[in-house]
Amino acid sequence: MTIVLLALLGGALIYSLLAIAASVRYLSVPPPALSSAEPISILKPLAGLDLDLEANLRTFFEQDYPSFEILFAVKGQADPAVEVVGRLQKQFPHISSQLLITGEPPYANSKVFSLDRMMAVARNDLLVMSDSDVRVTPDLLRTVAAEFQAARLGVATCPYRAVAGPSFWSRLESIGMKDYLAEDFVMGKFAAETGHGVILSSYVIEHHIGRSDWSENAAHRLRWTRSTRRSRPLGYIGQLFTMPVPLALLVCVARPAYWTVVPLALLIRGLAAYVVSSQVLKAKLNWLLLPIEDLAGFAFWIAGFFGNTITWRGRRYRLQADGRFQLISS
Repeated sequence: MTIVLLALLGGALIYSLLAIAASVRYLSVPPPALSSAEPISILKPLAGLDLDLEANLRTFFEQDYPSFEILFAVKGQADPAVEVVGRLQKQFPHISSQLLITGEPPYANSKVFSLDRMMAVARNDLLVMSDSDVRVTPDLLRTVAAEFQAARLGVATCPYRAVAGPSFWSRLESIGMKDYLAEDFVMGKFAAETGHGVILSSYVIEHHIGRSDWSENAAHRLRWTRSTRRSRPLGYIGQLFTMPVPLALLVCVARPAYWTVVPLALLIRGLAAYVVSSQVLKAKLNWLLLPIEDLAGFAFWIAGFFGNTITWRGRRYRLQADGRFQLISS
């Protein structure tokens, strides 16, 4: 058992070093210059009032770009996000924008249904999709348009720095946040299978987590782990190599004489976290919460192997083996 744990730990430490090398390579590639401003459609699915929703949406109206439209979608007129969108439309009458009322979706993923409805009326071929808890600077569209000047580029995903809300659990979640939305994975997979490029954009967005207590945070993270395990099973198992600190502690428990692997793992993990957070994402790293988040992430990773239900926007769904999910009737 000790040999197996040491092998896994060795792989995890190598992975952290590779993450550092990949970050350096990412930083070495300069963003392309914009030569032509292709018109862009921004798609924003909404559901309820996220923390600082109006401030988040306003940043998309303030884009420094000559030609774009913003499309919003909600299930019903009673959604409180409707009022927020209306206020922004009055503040920015010169920005082309439209609010769609979609009604109840005919399938489980209401977010994808909203995106489908917005795509049907979008006037432009270049689409920018983002959630309601995303905040950007005025140069987002210029950066994205420049990157899509590359031939046969199909999908670009933006890395993001998580901005924690006021609760301890949101701060903890922001330390180890990763993008595991299943529809993002499917879009990238489809694009690659058709011969189109998939890149990591040079633009870093802000993901505002908002308020969350323990139960909300746990439900959120279980949704990530359980859906990710079904979207890419082997990749999910491979996430163990992103967890050198928990593996080092397991080695120490199995063989106390090997206690020196713990500070080694903390050192390399800390260096990787610094390079990614401070240099790539330009985010402030909470060093005290980092090892706590590593242990919490390991616990949720294990929990992801069990159970087949998730909670999303107050509704419960049952996951299927192929990554699809169905609404559980209340």
